[in-house]
Amino acid sequence: MSPDELPEGVIKRRLPPQAESPTGGMLLDHEVQANIDCCLGVARIAAGSPDTLTEMSHETAEVMYVGSGSGELRSGSAAMPFTTGEALYIPSGIWHRIVNTGSEEIISVFSFPHSNRPPSRTRTLTNTEARKDEDDGEI
Repeated sequence: MSPDELPEGVIKRRLPPQAESPTGGMLLDHEVQANIDCCLGVARIAAGSPDTLTEMSHETAEVMYVGSGSGELRSGSAAMPFTTGEALYIPSGIWHRIVNTGSEEIISVFSFPHSNRPPSRTRTLTNTEARKDEDDGEI
C-alpha cells in the first residue's frame, strides 16, 4: 500500500506539474477509484489567454470553486464575473465557457456528480454570437 492510500479506500492525488498538464485535468474519477460516484478536477487558464469561443454543455450539473484568479463564466453573449474564493453552480445542459479577464492564472476546482467527466457537447460561437450586448450583459 502506498502512502497515498489507506486500507479503508481513502486515497489522495496531486495535480501533475504545469509542464505536464498545462490546462489541468482530472484528479479523482473512476480511473483512480473504481467505486467513486463523483469526480473532481482542476482547470488552469493562463492570464492573457484569448476567448476561444468554444462552449461546452454537460449532461450533469457542475460546481466550480475559484482558487485563484478572476474571469467570467460566459454563455452566449451573457457573462457572470467571478474571482478568487467564489463558487459557481452550472446547471446541466447550460452552454458555457470560462474566460480569464484578470492578470493572473485562473486555477479552479470543478466537480460533477458522475464517476468521470460526464458526457458533454461542444460548440464554437461566431464573434457576433459571442459579442456582449448592452441588453444582455450579465447572466
